[in-house]
Amino acid sequence: MTVIFVGHGTRSHVGRLEFHQTCNLTAQGILRRLRRMASTGLNLTFERGCLELAEPALLQTLRLASVQRADGVLIVPLFLFEAGHMEHDIPRMMAESGLRHDSSVKVLPAIGVDSRFVQVTVHRVRETGYRDEQPEAVLLLGRGNQSVLAQAAFTQISLAVNQHLSPEYLDTGYLAGTGRDWRGAFEQMVADGHPHIYVQPYLWFHGWLTNQIRTWVNERQTSRWVKRMPRISVGEPLGIHPLIIESMVNRVVAELLEREVLCSDG
Repeated sequence: MTVIFVGHGTRSHVGRLEFHQTCNLTAQGILRRLRRMASTGLNLTFERGCLELAEPALLQTLRLASVQRADGVLIVPLFLFEAGHMEHDIPRMMAESGLRHDSSVKVLPAIGVDSRFVQVTVHRVRETGYRDEQPEAVLLLGRGNQSVLAQAAFTQISLAVNQHLSPEYLDTGYLAGTGRDWRGAFEQMVADGHPHIYVQPYLWFHGWLTNQIRTWVNERQTSRWVKRMPRISVGEPLGIHPLIIESMVNRVVAELLEREVLCSDG
């Protein structure tokens, strides 16, 4: 069985390292979990590919898997939501590579609403100095897309984050795509007079968008566009965290064990 981790790809050196380290740690966790469970029916190899902007290219990885596959292929997207990359890009590249959906090829869904990812988001907000005993304003930023289902999932995540932090006020905005532009949400929070705003991106890895958030906030802080600018703390993306690795390991192992049972029954 070949397990292929899929990332978007970025020019950011930090973002590329985060992606590869997540792949490595997840693969190691999968093997440890299977050894503890005495599961020996699967011979696993791990590969990875990026949609764009970084190597290895996903199309090349899929082509290799299409030629070499013997015991099946499991594609594991490192995407937060079921949006354009899941609905269009991965299927298109699979078709171009000759790797098509059948009983031996499966694509896992995107993360969606996952309590561990929510916990990591809350942790990132607190890392920036947020204190539960002094709740303040939080602006949670989604990547943005045109998927109604993805936006609904992001709303659920924001509600869960709100429940964990109980801030004075929580709003959401999108960095791209449809939905409320995050800059408008930010300016409204400033206009409402919140003394301290915690801006938290709900993004997995560092990249162009994380840099743009800080650039725009810094420009606003120095432009004196309001008489009194609040304190602004920008959190880090989800990045690498044990809870995220645990979630990824659980997802892949559950699928592998199901595949193993089906193979043994067959």
